[in-house]
Parts: sequence; C-alpha cells; structure tokens
Amino acid sequence: IYKITQKFSFRPSPSDFASATPSLRPKGCCYQQRCETLQLMIVLTCFYSALSAQKDNSDFREYARKQREAVAQYKEIVKADLKNYRDSLNTAFSKYLREKWEEFDLYRQERGFEPMPEPPVYDPDKPKPDVTPLLVPVNPTPEPEPQPQLEPEPQPEPDQPISIPVAYPVKADFFGIPIELQSIEITERALSGISEKEVADYWVSLSQLSTNKFSEDIIRIKNAFELNDWGIYQLTGAIFRTHFSRRSENEQVVFSIFMLNQLGYRARIGRADDDLVPLIALKNRLSNTSYFRFGNEDNPVFLLHD
Repeated sequence: IYKITQKFSFRPSPSDFASATPSLRPKGCCYQQRCETLQLMIVLTCFYSALSAQKDNSDFREYARKQREAVAQYKEIVKADLKNYRDSLNTAFSKYLREKWEEFDLYRQERGFEPMPEPPVYDPDKPKPDVTPLLVPVNPTPEPEPQPQLEPEPQPEPDQPISIPVAYPVKADFFGIPIELQSIEITERALSGISEKEVADYWVSLSQLSTNKFSEDIIRIKNAFELNDWGIYQLTGAIFRTHFSRRSENEQVVFSIFMLNQLGYRARIGRADDDLVPLIALKNRLSNTSYFRFGNEDNPVFLLHD
C-alpha cells in the first residue's frame, strides 16, 4: 500500500482496491488475509509457549525427583554406617565379655545423713508451762468500698480437639506413673547361664533387636521426667519388665547394661555367686551402696544390687 501511494501520489481506500482491476490490485496485501495471518501467528506463539512451559515443568519435576532420591540414598548410607559402627562396638564388647572377668574389692558407701535424734521422754511430774493466751487489741478493719461489677468479656469457643493416632501403644508403669512405649518385636533367645560365653551370646542376641526404638523411648521419658543416671537405670528395668515378661533378673541386668552402653554410659556386668550384678559409673553419689575403684579413675563404680 505504501508503494502504490508513492507511485500515484494519493492514498487509496480499501474500496479502491476492491474496484481496481486484477492487474492493479497488490498481491498478498488483502486486509482479510493479513488478519488471518496475524491470528495464525498468535496461535502458533501461544502453542509454542505452552510447549516450552510444559517442558520446563517436566524438567523441574525430574530435577526434584532426582534430588529426593539423592537425599533418601544419603540417609540410607548414614543409617547403614551408624548401624555398622554400633554393631562393631557390640561385637567388640561381646569379645570382651568372653574373656575371664577380673575380681575387685568392694567398699561400702558411707551414709549421707546424720542419725535421727532420740525422741524426748515424757515426765508427768514436770510442771506444765503457762499456756494462758495473750490478749492483743485488734483494730477493726474498715470494710472495702463496693466495686462496680464488670461484665465479663465473651471468650471464644475452644477449638475442637484433633484426634491423633497413638504412636506408643504399649502401656507400662514407672514407680506408679503410667508411661507409653513403642511396639517392638522381641525375637532374642533367653539367657542360658551366667558364664562369660553365655552372657556374651545373650549380648549378641540383644544387638539384633530394634535398639533405636528402645533408645528413643528412654530419651523421651528421661527428658519428660528429668531423670538422673540412677533414674535412667531404673527406667531400663521398667522397659525390660514390660517387653520381656516373665524373664529372670539376670536377663534384666544384661539388658539394662546393654542399653546404658548404647546411650554412652560406662556400665559393666559383674558376677556374685549365681547372680549377675550391674556395675555403673554414676555422676550422682548413692548412699549406703557398695562400690569399687576401676584403675586410677576418680568416679566410683557402684554395685546396684539388693
């Protein structure tokens, strides 16, 4: 249209092109054809943009999937490394238990309190003290002025409680306080005797259990009740009696020492006649309890045995 205008020095209207002869009508410059071409270009542009966006979303989803798989794989590697490390420690301790156990001299912890004083003896001939009450004048207290009654502000209704599934289905008792524990499948064999080999074999069988669940329960209840070292030892006994019903006291001793070692405590197993006894280095002192010194260490190792 621009070239034709320059050539004839006038601006033709669309009706002029319509009435012009075919030889004078510009080829490809029809208004309707231009509109159709523009519409086709818009459709193609939108279609290309949709394809590009779909491709970008697909690439992002693929990237996110790979990242999740990498994180999950890393967690599994760390979990396997921790399990291998713990198994190596338990294996090394079981070898230590198979060796001949040493003998130590026990000492008696002194009482940490003074003996109670003797109660006074009643003497009927002793004159009684004067118990006449002393009268003290009391000034009357003025009555307070009445305060205006204020209308209570309306309180919002409490939200309805949300039912949460119980994560600790096993119920237990800890010194009269109910506690909740995780459900754990018990597959270990019973303790057959108290010799070094038999205790070591039972230790290895305990290491095959879900020690992580035991540790999680102990740490959770310890933090809730703020237990000290002695309380944690008592808690391991309550957990044993709940999961290992009708088992012997010797098995409870081995289990308690096993769990204390998993938690990082210095705990060993002793033997007195036909009984296994727990030997634990506690931070808090226990009165009237037998103990012994291990090497040159200052902390005494207590013998927690009735």
